[in-house]
Amino acid sequence: MRFLFAEFDGVLGVQGEVVFPQDRPLVLYGENVSGKSNIINALRYCMNPPGRGRRGSDYAEDKLPAKQEMLVDPLDEGSVTVYFVQGEELFKLEYRFTRSGSSVNRQEALYITEVEPPAEHVPKALRRVDWGSRDETGVTKIKDKLEEKQVYPEILDVLIAPSNIANFSEAVSGEIIDVPELIEQEIEQRRQRSEWYEERLTAMKNVCEKQDEQLSTELGELREAFLDHDFDASDLSQEVAAEQFDEGADGLRSFKETVSERQRELPDVQQQVQELSQLVDRVQDQTRWIGDVEDALHDREKLEGWVEDQPKFEAAEKTVQGWRDKLEGLPSTENIETVTEFSPLDTEEFDFDLLEDGEDIKEGLDMISTIQEKIAESAEIREEHGIPKGRLDERKTELDRLIDSLDDPVAEPDGVDSVLFVEGDRAAVGVPESEVDALQDEPSYTDVASTPQVVQTEDGSTESLDAYRDEVEGDRDEIKEAIEAQNEAKRLLSAFKETVPDQLEEERKSLKRKADYREDKIDDTKQEWNTTYSKLCSEFDDIDEVDLAFDSVAAVAAAASHMEEAVAAAKSTVRENLEEELSTFGDIEVPEEIDAESLDELVGALEEKQEELQEAGEVLDALESWIDQNLENVEKTVEQLETARVTEDVAAIGALVFREVKQKSDITEIVDQLADSIETNVRATYDHIFAGESLEFSHEGDGEFRCMLNGEEITHPSGSQRAVMSFGIMLSLAKSFDLPILLDEAADRFDYIRLARFYDFITGVTSEEGIQTCLVMCKSKDIEEHEEVREQMAESDIYRLKGMNEIENEVQSTDLDAIIGSS
Repeated sequence: MRFLFAEFDGVLGVQGEVVFPQDRPLVLYGENVSGKSNIINALRYCMNPPGRGRRGSDYAEDKLPAKQEMLVDPLDEGSVTVYFVQGEELFKLEYRFTRSGSSVNRQEALYITEVEPPAEHVPKALRRVDWGSRDETGVTKIKDKLEEKQVYPEILDVLIAPSNIANFSEAVSGEIIDVPELIEQEIEQRRQRSEWYEERLTAMKNVCEKQDEQLSTELGELREAFLDHDFDASDLSQEVAAEQFDEGADGLRSFKETVSERQRELPDVQQQVQELSQLVDRVQDQTRWIGDVEDALHDREKLEGWVEDQPKFEAAEKTVQGWRDKLEGLPSTENIETVTEFSPLDTEEFDFDLLEDGEDIKEGLDMISTIQEKIAESAEIREEHGIPKGRLDERKTELDRLIDSLDDPVAEPDGVDSVLFVEGDRAAVGVPESEVDALQDEPSYTDVASTPQVVQTEDGSTESLDAYRDEVEGDRDEIKEAIEAQNEAKRLLSAFKETVPDQLEEERKSLKRKADYREDKIDDTKQEWNTTYSKLCSEFDDIDEVDLAFDSVAAVAAAASHMEEAVAAAKSTVRENLEEELSTFGDIEVPEEIDAESLDELVGALEEKQEELQEAGEVLDALESWIDQNLENVEKTVEQLETARVTEDVAAIGALVFREVKQKSDITEIVDQLADSIETNVRATYDHIFAGESLEFSHEGDGEFRCMLNGEEITHPSGSQRAVMSFGIMLSLAKSFDLPILLDEAADRFDYIRLARFYDFITGVTSEEGIQTCLVMCKSKDIEEHEEVREQMAESDIYRLKGMNEIENEVQSTDLDAIIGSS
């Protein structure tokens, strides 16, 4: 039994609600006189209210408030509702108190339903449960119902303890082990009856065992003979046959009906196999037609390439022919300077990749631009120097002679009427002397004499003469560059004419061959596509033929799409026909890929099927004959065996039950078993909390215990020792009766070291052994000032109590220090 949720509305001054965790301790924490114990008292009152079973008044701590004390002035009404689970049932126990004058009236009700307990949002989920009508009312009936459901109020009264030492004194005085009243009443009577029944049922069981052995052997031989038939050949399950044989005569009759039904099906199956063979022959032809279309479609990419490239090659051929014709208009090398007037070829948009030697052709055609650039360079220099066309070589020769004269100047002219170099700076060259003054700033060499002389007067300086020579030599070098550019253009033009036109002609022929080849391939493929496609469409009624076009790549793609759709439709039809015919044959499947090879395999499978059907018929006849001959014998043997086994089982179970009842009907033995459990759990609890001390807590008989520590008997143990022993006792009771532990004053008897160990032990019991625990702890320095205690408590669900009227929920808080510090 486990608590789930409790609601308090004014009873004993408590207001609020508590959700009980299932895998970790619950802590009710607060100041003295804050109402913590009132929660424990309220739960004790609800689970075992005053009345039958309440212990005597000599135990002061056990006394609960009277009914009239459950309401605190000035409240006139209050209630407690407790939700808990036991087994597969959910319980709701409700108490309501109302004040009437000087007395207090009480109403109680118990609700029970079979609902899965909620795992989250517990309060909301429980309030939404449809509890139906009340199962019980009245204290006595509620107690009886709880005992019937194995929720024992007397035991719970011990486990909902008002003090952590409450149970020690009862243990040593022999009062703690309390067998519930409802159980104790029938024990002795059951023990006497069970002994008599056990003896007689054991004798009956021995007789039935011998009969069982003999009949089992006979039935096993019949079963082996039956299962020796070849069930696989008849498409019947040996496992099913064995199961039906084990069901006896009715099972064999049912199996015989299956055999007969299978025999009736065989002729139909044979006819279906024959029809299927004929269908496969048709499918082989249809698959061949489908394959022809698929084979044709293998050339789709090639066809698209041919359709795309053929017009390109055809256009390229015309372009190359036009270039070749235009190149006939190039000037000769003698008229090289007119090459600049030749308009360039339009090659910008041309795809040179279509040519065999596209790079070479492109490079050759680009040579025209190079030639024109060379001629333009030469003409620019010639024009800068004012040299007429065709006189570059003549002018260079004149300047060579002038430089020679400058290298060997004379003092006086030698019969020359021209002045070549006069005065200190410079004069003109090869011009009349009268023009010297006008040409001093800009010397001109346009009319250099064919045999010039350089005259250096006494006033003329060598530096001026050298400077003049440098200018002349610079001009001569520029004219030389112009001559070299012109000569290079002539060489390039000559080389171009010798190679490029012939290359273009070869490329034109190649382009024509390529265009013609592609046109032929397109015509051949068109014919193949149209033929195979038309044949496929004519053989399948559900395929509509369309006209195929091939004049563009898009048209080819559309044609291929129509053909692929036709192939898909044809395959679908073939597959549907095969699937329909093969649907009755579970062991013959439609091939994943329907082709010639898979169809040959299908034909082989059909031939094997014919042989299997013949063999199946023989096996079915044998099975039917065996069942007819042995059915009566099987029926008789099974009936006798079942009678023997039932009798044997009844006797064995009855003897075992009565033996267990006899053993468990001994009050002394029950008390001793519970006492042994208490010994074990008290010792385990003590060893965990008082490490290093040897405690002996032994059962002396009749539920009385003796306590010895380190070999010496202790009659007045310390408060912490008694608290540990008391918890060990409660733990035993909780385990024995599967009930929770609710402990008041949980930390009052421990220092902070033992408190940490005690809390660690309780946490382990809760999480590992599934014992639900609730601890009421008073606010103290042992908790607030010691980290080891706070760390242990941090994993618990903690409810903080304030004053007498409020419960503040702090479930699963990870900030325990803040909770304690603000308490």
